Amino acid sequence: MKRHSKSRLLALAASTSVLLGGCGGDMSDLKQWVTDEKAKRVPVLNDLPEVTPPIKHIYSAESERSPFVASVNASAGPADPGKSPDPNRNPEHLESFSLDSLRMVGSLNTGKFNSALVQTSDGLIHRVRPGNYMGENFGRVTTIDDSSIELVELVRNGLDGGWADREAAIGLSD
Repeated sequence: MKRHSKSRLLALAASTSVLLGGCGGDMSDLKQWVTDEKAKRVPVLNDLPEVTPPIKHIYSAESERSPFVASVNASAGPADPGKSPDPNRNPEHLESFSLDSLRMVGSLNTGKFNSALVQTSDGLIHRVRPGNYMGENFGRVTTIDDSSIELVELVRNGLDGGWADREAAIGLSD
């Protein structure tokens, strides 16, 4: 075993000396290049522009409404202190969809009442009549004609936590 490891050590020393022997040699061209690069004129940099400090702004709207507090919905009517959703009413199926995801795909006239066909985002078609509810904001269908469904939504008033009516509509899809 010792003989085998001595021969390996000798082979390693021999290969190292051969490899290191290639590192020597004439390096005059490298030294000349370094001297030339050092002798080149360094470009003159212009002075940096003077940095002007930013303009200070003093906040003077402490007495006004905070932009981080919900405001009154501009499209909603005035708040009615007695108005609120009926907690005892069972929600209808179409109230689990936002109005944006519902599409009016047709209308029916049965003589006494106009009805509309509404398609949900899952592809199912539902029949609605005036008085039905749809949309996430307690939207009650008020009028149905050949090309649209009009409804009144009940939305929160941002100032006092009350509720206000907001008109909305869904048009017939092309």
